Amino acid sequence: NKGKEYAENDDYINALLEFSIAIEINPYNWQYYQNRCSLEMKNKNFESALKDINKSLELKPKSENPGSLSTRGRIYDETFEYFKSIEDWTYMINYFQDFMNVKIGDVHLRRGKAYLYTNQKELACKDFHESLNGNFRLQDGKEFIKKYCD
Repeated sequence: NKGKEYAENDDYINALLEFSIAIEINPYNWQYYQNRCSLEMKNKNFESALKDINKSLELKPKSENPGSLSTRGRIYDETFEYFKSIEDWTYMINYFQDFMNVKIGDVHLRRGKAYLYTNQKELACKDFHESLNGNFRLQDGKEFIKKYCD
């Protein structure tokens, strides 16, 4: 709880410290790793973030953990590992259709970008169009369609 309080007050150093202490006390709580990962992402420490999110997914598998899976997809995008992010985004689309980020089209938009950056334009355009159905970040989807798909 202290870690969350620090994070809410933008005191990321103390928040990281608190989550690290919590992990030392209970290394089997997947949420501690996920929370610390989020802070590491804010600090652009993607190597540590990936290590933590993978530990979170080890403790609570991706079939039960769409939040951590989504976080890992974002890390892969940030580190230009687009084929890995495509794998995570595809899993989410196939198995978590009711997850908010899938329903609103954000996951399709992210996967579309990953497809685009891996020279899979046809698949990218399909996802950009699909992202419009969720009405979230509608302008982003339209801009990608206009620039790459029309």
